[in-house]
Amino acid sequence: MLRNERYIGIYIYGNVRIEGGVPRIVSDELFWKVQEVLKMRSRVKGRHSIYGDYLLTGKLFCGQCKSNMTGISGTSRNGDKYSYYACHNRQTKKGCTKKNVNKDAIEMQVAKAIRDYALQDDVINWIADSTIAYNRHQEEQSSIAILEAELNGVKKSIKNLLAAIEQGIVTETTKGRLMELESEQAALSARLSAERADIITVPREDIVAGLKLMRDGDVSSKRYQAKLFDTFLVAVYLYDDHLKLVFGFTGKRNTISVPIEPGLIEDESAAPVSGSYKLSFAPPKQAGNRAFPVCFYHFMNLFA
Repeated sequence: MLRNERYIGIYIYGNVRIEGGVPRIVSDELFWKVQEVLKMRSRVKGRHSIYGDYLLTGKLFCGQCKSNMTGISGTSRNGDKYSYYACHNRQTKKGCTKKNVNKDAIEMQVAKAIRDYALQDDVINWIADSTIAYNRHQEEQSSIAILEAELNGVKKSIKNLLAAIEQGIVTETTKGRLMELESEQAALSARLSAERADIITVPREDIVAGLKLMRDGDVSSKRYQAKLFDTFLVAVYLYDDHLKLVFGFTGKRNTISVPIEPGLIEDESAAPVSGSYKLSFAPPKQAGNRAFPVCFYHFMNLFA
């Protein structure tokens, strides 16, 4: 249902596709924001396997070849089982030499980096200000005031016609006009609801309080790590000596580099016995003008 283009006025029948062929219910902007959120959620589905959850699935990329890194279960020579992320190109023998990384170690380091950067007071205040500014821009660009005025005019016309009917002034023209106005009222109400749904308003103090509360979470908790990744993280690029994190907000603040902690690189003596879902997502582009709304919608889940 959420992917149905009929909601933005596209008539679809078989191979026939006509823009404006049916009345739209939601704005193009709202529809495509929903598509972006669905795309982000689809990446999360690949986290789960019988060998455990790989929280960075779809977000961890090889710094050498930019291929995605997939979750793999392995067994060492002494029989101990463990989990790690491996470069997809190396697994398929396409020439990359990137070593495997310990699953829990890299998830912990990325979570710490997010908490220590994105949840500091100055960044929290910047996110709150950016969210308020984004909301204000959305309100200014919306057609809510115009639609409300049109809807009030239609309601007034309907009221006048009903008054005329009560006085006995009933003709075929009157009936036809009433039906037209009622249809127009329904269409305007639907468009107005779509415009209002596109603007989610949260007071600035609630945004700041929510982010500060999030900062106090247990970084060793997998549930907390997953929330940090979903809310802030677009991608992690793994290089030989550092990690590059790309966040879901725009501007100079959207990328940081952190040195690799000791013990992150996996012991090469272990042989893989099986793997998680091997998702083939292309490396994401650097956060652009549309990145902040995506991060914003993930962030709003904190208040759901």
